[in-house]
Amino acid sequence: MKSDDIQGWVNYKRTYKKYIQLYNNCTFLHAGCFKGKGVCYACENIEEQKKDIKVICVDSWADKDLRFKNTIKISDSYSTYGDYIFETFKRNTEQYAHFLTIMRDDILVASNKLNDNSIAFILLDCCYISQEHTESVLDILYKKLIKGGTLVIPKLQKRKFNVNSWSERMRVDAKFEHGPDVIWRFTK
Repeated sequence: MKSDDIQGWVNYKRTYKKYIQLYNNCTFLHAGCFKGKGVCYACENIEEQKKDIKVICVDSWADKDLRFKNTIKISDSYSTYGDYIFETFKRNTEQYAHFLTIMRDDILVASNKLNDNSIAFILLDCCYISQEHTESVLDILYKKLIKGGTLVIPKLQKRKFNVNSWSERMRVDAKFEHGPDVIWRFTK
């Protein structure tokens, strides 16, 4: 299935395209996947550019995180709305299974399972619980990035999070871009 055919949003197309062009032989992390529109968009670009990039998909697919759970009638074959969305994600992304590792977990928990210095690009497009929770996630994800790695908070999410607070506290060595998306390009 093409990303344009999937319900959802991808407000970071230029950002994804730019960093897929930049990196190769590496791993990307996409946190906050919903039905897979953004993940499929990334995979389409990876194939188009003939890149060797693996994508780790992290989402809890939990009922409490899903804003649209009352808009769709689901069949009795799913125990929860989160299970329905997760199965929809898997169907939508099945043609890209060779690129993907799927982690159905909270981003904070999933981040602790990843190796340090193993991720080139992180797109953090998940629902934020609080400033403290998000900073805790960033503290962990920062350690997972390779030297020259990139962490992106898409424009819709940055409104919920004070990015300067974390940058100042961490005193990270990074090129910091404010644009539609918040982008840290780390030189650690």
